[in-house]
Amino acid sequence: MMLTFIVLFFVSLGAVPYCCQQRGKLPRLVSLLFQCSHDAIGDRLDQGFLIVGSRWRGGRFAVCGGGRRSIKGFANESLRTLVYAYRFLDEKEYNDWRKIWDEATTTLTDHEKMIEDAAERIEVDFELAGVTGLEDKLQLGVPETIEKLLRANIRIWILTGDKQETAINIGRSCGLTQENSEIIILTDKSRLGSMELEETMKSGIPTVQAASHSVVIVDGDTLATIYEDPSGVLEALFFDLVALVDSVICCRAQPSQKAQLVGSVRKRVPNCVTLAVGDGANDIAMIQEAQIGIGITGKEGLQAARSSDYSIAQFRFLQRLLLVHGRWNYVRTCKYVLGTLWKEIVFFLTQALFQRWNGYTGTSLYEPSSLATFNTLFTSLPVIVIGIFEKDLAASTLMAVPELYSSMGQSNGAFSIWVYLGWMAMAVAESMIIYFSILFLFANADATMRDNSLFPMGDLGFIAAIIVISMKLQIIEMHNKSIVAFLSIVLSVGAVFGWNILLTLTYSTTSIYKARGEFFNGFGKDLTWWLTLVFIVVCVYLLECGVSGFRKALFPTDTDVFQELENGTALREESERTTGAAATSRSRRSESRYSDEPGCEMGEVGIALRPFR
Repeated sequence: MMLTFIVLFFVSLGAVPYCCQQRGKLPRLVSLLFQCSHDAIGDRLDQGFLIVGSRWRGGRFAVCGGGRRSIKGFANESLRTLVYAYRFLDEKEYNDWRKIWDEATTTLTDHEKMIEDAAERIEVDFELAGVTGLEDKLQLGVPETIEKLLRANIRIWILTGDKQETAINIGRSCGLTQENSEIIILTDKSRLGSMELEETMKSGIPTVQAASHSVVIVDGDTLATIYEDPSGVLEALFFDLVALVDSVICCRAQPSQKAQLVGSVRKRVPNCVTLAVGDGANDIAMIQEAQIGIGITGKEGLQAARSSDYSIAQFRFLQRLLLVHGRWNYVRTCKYVLGTLWKEIVFFLTQALFQRWNGYTGTSLYEPSSLATFNTLFTSLPVIVIGIFEKDLAASTLMAVPELYSSMGQSNGAFSIWVYLGWMAMAVAESMIIYFSILFLFANADATMRDNSLFPMGDLGFIAAIIVISMKLQIIEMHNKSIVAFLSIVLSVGAVFGWNILLTLTYSTTSIYKARGEFFNGFGKDLTWWLTLVFIVVCVYLLECGVSGFRKALFPTDTDVFQELENGTALREESERTTGAAATSRSRRSESRYSDEPGCEMGEVGIALRPFR
């Protein structure tokens, strides 16, 4: 694989090789600087030089001595380690290579292979320059975010290219590993010990089952061995093991391995939802492979953010994105779907019931133009408003109690077969209340009424259904009472009466639906018609409140409990304390739109939103 290099032109005065004196002047040299991990530098060092800090071993140079001690020391201090090497080229050698490079970058056939071959030609015979350790601090709020996500029953995996020691220290500093954690390290550096690796995973399964908290640590070479096993036994054992642990730390992983691991989780654990968080270009493959991709904007550029589904400025914003907005979005979507199905049953079942009393002739209970505009003009706002503005619990409550996240989406708390059947049962009962109230209280009432024909009867059911739909979705089901919900009721109910005024003024007199002038001079002046409408609305409201109160009393959910607690003082004080502490912490430093932290280790994270089962 081609690694990053920087080419600088200069005239060397202090480090000129033996061929420097030609024709009485110094030659023009090119300095090639090379940076990479200590694992990748070995086979690119010059075999003809004895370099302090390196040693020829097994056909390649290996960094050792002071260099190796420095790398290990830096890694133990959670620093990102890099090895630097250099090489001098004369102008002719550089020009010859540049022709090969230009040809490789412009070719249309074997483009990637030719670029790698061209890079390999020049990335040889380096001299070791030194070893560096870069402090890559965690962003503000990373440990707190990890702790809340774990409390929400979210499995968190770290997929990084850092050394094993660095990855372990990062896991410890962010709270992913604990003091009592049972740590199982899977390693196969020689890539020849598949039998030993298999035994390690087999013995690790009972160990993990007996441990209170466990973490698996695996490196890139071991992952390659696992996936290259032709029998598939190692991969099956690996996922049997990681499905039992609390967290996984994958170090020295290549971008393709990150994506491969996320894809394997999706395939082998189909009941989980995967989310990948990354902040660099090397995380793009992982972000795109996951079902949900989140990019962090920062010093590593915007490549990850541009390739993701959602973009955030810092990792700590992830907890609000998931615990608050994720839950709200789930609840809104569920109530939108359920509300849409419910209102159709309430309205059209009355039409089906009417067929029993008209000899199944297909005569419509409702006037045709009213029937055609039912969904668009009169009942679209209630479901849209609840699908956009619903908030079943306050943001401060959801942030203070992350466990509420797992009790909703992970448990199918807002949408399941039982929830669906409950809504449909209520729809059937309410539809029957509407129809039989119309039939017995209005249509079969005293003959001295002004008009009890087909149109007044159907219009009564039409208006009653729209009022009931608006009342249930905006008052009973919507916890977040706002001016928007009030306007939705006013517009929906006002529209149906405005529609009746339009019909009574403009409707044809030749139709079987006698609508012309009826709302002003006919059934509109009939007290029985209005009393029946009020009776229907009150009966449906009492039924909804009675069933809801009975359910909350006998089978309360976590949402019901915390909605009650939000009206008290204890939870409110805790929520305000948590929110206030976070605000104080943020105020201690000036923030810009983008993160100014010197790095983000948690920018390379794979998360399974639902637990493995």
